[in-house]
Amino acid sequence: MDGTGTLFAPLLAALGGELTTQVIRYPDQPLDYTELAAWVVAQLPTETPYLLLGESFSGPIAIQIAARQPSGLMGLILCATFAHSPIPLPPAISTLVPGLLHNRRLQMLACRYVLGRYATASCLDAVLAATQQISGATLRSRIAAVLRVDARPALRACKLPMLYLQAADDRLVRAGAYSAIKRQAPHCQLATLAAPHFVLQTLPSESARLISTFARSMASQPAD
Repeated sequence: MDGTGTLFAPLLAALGGELTTQVIRYPDQPLDYTELAAWVVAQLPTETPYLLLGESFSGPIAIQIAARQPSGLMGLILCATFAHSPIPLPPAISTLVPGLLHNRRLQMLACRYVLGRYATASCLDAVLAATQQISGATLRSRIAAVLRVDARPALRACKLPMLYLQAADDRLVRAGAYSAIKRQAPHCQLATLAAPHFVLQTLPSESARLISTFARSMASQPAD
């Protein structure tokens, strides 16, 4: 949700240069999902085949882009994410959540809850540091966007090969999020890792292996 890209550092190190990577960082502005998808599209490769990975908050953005099947996109990886809001709250309560989570002490408590038994000092510090790089207005906008998003129509239009990385101990995005994605995209593959919501940060080597394997499977497919 921070959009700074800093939390991808463990994964990039684990990939070790096996794949050429591009981390797309979001502007610190209160943009909705449609606006952020347009921002990402403008930065995608135009000539080189590539995979698109959408983690957590960014899943619906990746889904919207993949549904358009832009030139060069070979496959989609979704990590600990959702196609529609994973927090089904009544509208009256939903409007209060963004303001509550702007409180830094509540952010700390939320991070500890989400990480659970995986809440090492280094991981907790990294998550909080990333979150604190963005303004309160941007954070509130992104939380509000999560609470009302529904990318299932776009997901139904996505025919590209798809891999879902699921965190077995995810307290934020429950297993039902993958089931909902599978109903719209039956071809979506599943890989489950014993990790919290921050799976790429706590299990970077295992995540890198799965991503590399998926990438190799795309490279081995015959050209049209």
